[in-house]
Amino acid sequence: MTFPLLASSRRSSALSFTALVAVSALLAPAAIAAEDPGPPTLASATVAEALENVERVDPTLLHDAVLEGAGTAALGSGSVVVPSDPSAGVRIGDGARTVIVDLPAAESAGPAAALADGGVVYPAAHSATSVVVGDRGVQMLTTIADAQAPADYSYDVTLAEGQRLELLGDGAAVVDADGGIALLIGAAWAIDADGDRIPTHYSVSGSTLTQTVDHSAPGVAYPVVADPAWLAPFVFKCLIGLGINGPQIVSIMASGGPGSIGGGLAVSIMVCLRGK
Repeated sequence: MTFPLLASSRRSSALSFTALVAVSALLAPAAIAAEDPGPPTLASATVAEALENVERVDPTLLHDAVLEGAGTAALGSGSVVVPSDPSAGVRIGDGARTVIVDLPAAESAGPAAALADGGVVYPAAHSATSVVVGDRGVQMLTTIADAQAPADYSYDVTLAEGQRLELLGDGAAVVDADGGIALLIGAAWAIDADGDRIPTHYSVSGSTLTQTVDHSAPGVAYPVVADPAWLAPFVFKCLIGLGINGPQIVSIMASGGPGSIGGGLAVSIMVCLRGK
């Protein structure tokens, strides 16, 4: 004989157990997701070490920083503005107009962290972008942490009316409507942790400059550092005034080392810097 109260209690217990199992099944994936933090963020110290390694391999490749942390650096008659928020983009001005360069994967990067030797890094997973302002321009360096990182790193450029972005030799340029060059980007380079050169090149689509770094080959040692260097407008204009044209500048930049703005341009650049 079953008492009604006991039967009801058993049914209630069974329903409660079933509900508990169902809720547990729903919560389990969420709990697992909460426990999975995703790929680790590339530490600022790792980026700094990677840049130091590049300097050991070829000291001409990296600019000496003239700006510590985020902020504004005056370069000749113009300026470079390095933002705290990577989504704001880097602003390169010549006193009359400004070109804004959006950094790769800015939406997933953290705020600017100062590097000990000057410049900033925007930490992110698998890769991080550093911005170093030197007296001859600004470098936007990508540190690639591992094989899971993408090969393509795109810089969207906000152009003034009539301007266009195009390849120029192994580099690229922002060209005015009249064909004059407003801003020059040095030849692409990439170096791995062993100091080996990694194949890399630029492509242009509309107002987007993309650097492709082929770091998928066997034997690549991480981290890999890759760079477009943007020559300060006042330096470029000064060099043009000395009779050196855009393609020649790109060629000489590459001859001093992959993408180096130093090397063969050193004397001419010093003339321009002294006159700033």
